[in-house]
Amino acid sequence: MKTSSSKIKQVIFVALTTYQLFIAEVYANYIKNCYPVFEVLIISVGVEKLDIFTQNIRYCQIKNLNGDKVHRFWQRLFYGGFLFSLSSISRGIESADNAVLFLFNDNEPITNKIMREMKKKNTCISVIIDEGIGTYAETTNKELNIKQLLRYYLTSLIGSPMQYKVIGDNKLIDCALVGNKELYDSLDKSKNQVVFEQNKTALFSEGNSFIRRKYLQNKQIDSFDILYLGQPFSEYGKLTEKEETYLDWLFGIVCKNYKVVIKPHPRDANQKYDSLLKKWKNTKMFDERLSSLPIECIAGGINMKVVISHKSSAGINIANLVRQICCIFTYKCGITPYICEEGDSAYSDTIFKSVNDNIFIPASKSEVIKIISKHVGIENDNTFDTQKNGGYSEIDNVMKYVT
Repeated sequence: MKTSSSKIKQVIFVALTTYQLFIAEVYANYIKNCYPVFEVLIISVGVEKLDIFTQNIRYCQIKNLNGDKVHRFWQRLFYGGFLFSLSSISRGIESADNAVLFLFNDNEPITNKIMREMKKKNTCISVIIDEGIGTYAETTNKELNIKQLLRYYLTSLIGSPMQYKVIGDNKLIDCALVGNKELYDSLDKSKNQVVFEQNKTALFSEGNSFIRRKYLQNKQIDSFDILYLGQPFSEYGKLTEKEETYLDWLFGIVCKNYKVVIKPHPRDANQKYDSLLKKWKNTKMFDERLSSLPIECIAGGINMKVVISHKSSAGINIANLVRQICCIFTYKCGITPYICEEGDSAYSDTIFKSVNDNIFIPASKSEVIKIISKHVGIENDNTFDTQKNGGYSEIDNVMKYVT
């Protein structure tokens, strides 16, 4: 890692989802309180700021332009390609001669462009923050097929080449902040990075307090037996035929006798679940306000017994934060809406673990039904674990390391 004897002038975060923006805002506030000489800039792409902390923190907000191929191409060209110098992002980072860049997904075109531009300066370091399951993937196929090569050359022509690697597998990354340090250390991509453990308990206990104060104070939240965590399984987050088959099985057979609420993924398309909500009357969806918030921050304020997901990393976070909730992952039970492209990436199943022993990975549909029936009948008080353990040592370690 390249370091400098001079003081860091700027800290920059790039957030692509509400979850990432929440983490960025919490960390940014901590940096402003503990390291007030540093300027802090949060670049949010496609999400509006949460306003959790606003004191002396600058924002650069980029609208969501991923709704169709034309707008997606323009976004890639203007904010992640050859026209980058004309964008507001370029103006926001041009004075960052000595900076720390915190990012969550180094493959995303805008984030990748920002990192490449900032790493041209010897005094900038880049830090990848745990984004979920994808952070623990390994790149297993180094050779590109004809279709991938074509896309690579076409996107290179606009200055924004496709990144056919897993998250964090980039030589420009210097540090990693991860929830499962032991697992990340076992990956090849970690060998040239300095890895620090992330204090997720502190992060989400702080978020739970904020959500209760700002969003849930005077609003009655219904009780639900089961929370389903949505995931996007198509390019634009639309409902695919395989996913519809999976959800019909889940809502209409497995969960037909229970109250179910859907938490859409930030990349799920609008109205994605409308047809299913009409079909299965036992199923509802969070309103727009709650749907836009990280589920980890509101799980402690909702009375529910079971969380079901195909393979969402949010379920892992919930399991570790709310010990009374049973979290079920269905990716091995024989009904699957999504088949990964063979050879793209791989990660260890050991990521699916909880300090509370409340994660279940059933091998059949009948096992799913048994697990749900066992846990729905239990009276739970979803107490959110709130121990902060003295702050964010992962941020302190980064700041000490680079100064």
